[in-house]
Amino acid sequence: MQHVINVGKKVFRKFHSLNRLKRFLPLKTKKLLCTSLIFPTIDYCDVVYSPSLKVESQQSLQRAQNACVRYICNLRKFDRVSEHYLGLDWMRLDTRQTLHMLLLLYNILKSQGPQYFRETWVYLQTRRLASMSLLEIPRHRTRTYGDSYHVSVVRLWNSLNRDIRDSPTLGSFKISLVKHLKQNR
Repeated sequence: MQHVINVGKKVFRKFHSLNRLKRFLPLKTKKLLCTSLIFPTIDYCDVVYSPSLKVESQQSLQRAQNACVRYICNLRKFDRVSEHYLGLDWMRLDTRQTLHMLLLLYNILKSQGPQYFRETWVYLQTRRLASMSLLEIPRHRTRTYGDSYHVSVVRLWNSLNRDIRDSPTLGSFKISLVKHLKQNR
């Protein structure tokens, strides 16, 4: 996927600039630089392409995020980064993409988007399920549509606990969702 290739090039160009300052900056500053300069590049449009991303492309973007961890923690190229994610209080790339997908859906469902967007998702209407705020999975015949945002996000939404889905505000939804995602790493 050309977009992922371009994202990787942009991220490593930014790292080239930041590497000159690596030894002089404290950990907190390096973390701030990565979250403000590199993460927006990785996260841009991830809601659109992430559900149907091939494994190789996903790994390429994950390597870019791992490079951030290595930069901040002064690790060598082949050092393991898994335990450092916990220390930095970061989520891995696939978890961040899930977060972004669900935040967008919450915004759309709770009247932050145009009416025609909200009409594309339908709540289940059986007597037992009507109050549970579960969405109907759109019918699909092709794998491409089955992997699209529209179908993937409904599966993610329905897998959430009811108290998370029924959050009254975006802020409370995000806090509950982040807590849920970090517990289920």
